[in-house]
Amino acid sequence: MHLVWNILHPKRQSDKLISKLLAYHQLGSGSYIGLNRISSEKFETHLKILNEMGFSSDLDFKIIFDDGYESVYKIAFPLMQKYGFTGLVFPVVSYIGKMNDWDVTFGSINKAMHLNSAEIKSLVNEGWEIGSHGLTHTAFTTLSNKELKFELHESKQILEDIIQQEVVSITPPFSRWTEKIKDLILECGYKKIYYQPTIANSPYPEMIPRHSVYVNRRRDVLTRKTTNSRFELINELIIHKFSTLTMAVKETL
Repeated sequence: MHLVWNILHPKRQSDKLISKLLAYHQLGSGSYIGLNRISSEKFETHLKILNEMGFSSDLDFKIIFDDGYESVYKIAFPLMQKYGFTGLVFPVVSYIGKMNDWDVTFGSINKAMHLNSAEIKSLVNEGWEIGSHGLTHTAFTTLSNKELKFELHESKQILEDIIQQEVVSITPPFSRWTEKIKDLILECGYKKIYYQPTIANSPYPEMIPRHSVYVNRRRDVLTRKTTNSRFELINELIIHKFSTLTMAVKETL
């Protein structure tokens, strides 16, 4: 009963029980290989469910988009306006206004365009936040200190030039980070680091856990994610392992 009360009354929710961060990637229909694309119809269903559960941006609930695809502006933005949500987008900065050649696209099947500068500025004008996802979607753990500093500084500067605001948030590609990387990110001026949690959450206050949403057919998945279900956490971690593997394959091609 206590858990049900917390779901229906977000103002009383404990941070230990409730996740206020759900992360998506790409929206759309048509041929696609993978789990990262969700149809506009399913995404709207998610928004309806979240509204019914009492979540809203006014209660610090965030809907996050990794990679910064054009579908965020064309599909997510109008739907989220309809249901009273604003979002947080993490573009792959070197690919703003370009195709997703950094990814495994299986020829042209998974090809997609990223947000352009004008679309990013429009989102900011409507109350959205923009953070960094690095320059090239390269795992930070594979970079030298010099390379990582360049990714952190350059991506931050480019985004700030576009939105004319300070960029304080970042999410490391593949959620791969170490304490040393965390410290370097903070040294470069970021204040919030969003990441995919493991079974034990990070003890650092700057590290903010979020749950990733993938293709699914069951309505109860969002409930499990927002209540920090261990089952959902393990499921997300398995999918993250596969996403890292696909990028390793790309590096060998």
